[in-house]
Amino acid sequence: TLFQNELLSNIINCKVDKSNDRKHHSSSVYLPVFIDLKKMIVNNKPFFTYIVYKLAMKMKEKWNLKDNPNMETKNPVLFCQNLNSSFIASLLSSFLKLDILSMDHIGPINKVYSNLKNRIQEGSDYIVISDFVCLGTEVKICKNVINYSGGNYVGNASIIRVETLKPEDDYTDYEFVFKITKENNSEIKYKIKTALK
Repeated sequence: TLFQNELLSNIINCKVDKSNDRKHHSSSVYLPVFIDLKKMIVNNKPFFTYIVYKLAMKMKEKWNLKDNPNMETKNPVLFCQNLNSSFIASLLSSFLKLDILSMDHIGPINKVYSNLKNRIQEGSDYIVISDFVCLGTEVKICKNVINYSGGNYVGNASIIRVETLKPEDDYTDYEFVFKITKENNSEIKYKIKTALK
């Protein structure tokens, strides 16, 4: 479609190719080629807003979000953990009329949070918002934090998701606008590496 082609073009234009490997901040992999979504936000904010609108419509259908929820069908809270996801969540909040819970940089594995129970409401549902999901490490950390604190992890919504598993082994608790697959990666040339040859 026209939208998918334009999005692919924007993704390719926001690709960063480092000659030396860049260690991922929360997973034990290297990303010599990665997508800089901040660049997409800055370079083409109107189009990025439309991308988030498309994500909002997909989320509304997937999680059966109500326009005017009552006490029995309360909508989930958008859970964001970094600057990009906070920006995306703020747009999603305006489209879907959902509350936001922002926790600063939850991604690093070695960070300890002392006030989680004061922020996450027991029994409330949460959708983790991401800009880009590579291996899903940050999403898993957020899921564990939410569930440990008495909340209910509902799923993850992201702009871009990398298909690292075979489709039959993949999870179904997520929604996204664009997926990098082995079929379309010949154009994008996204790379994930380890020290193994």
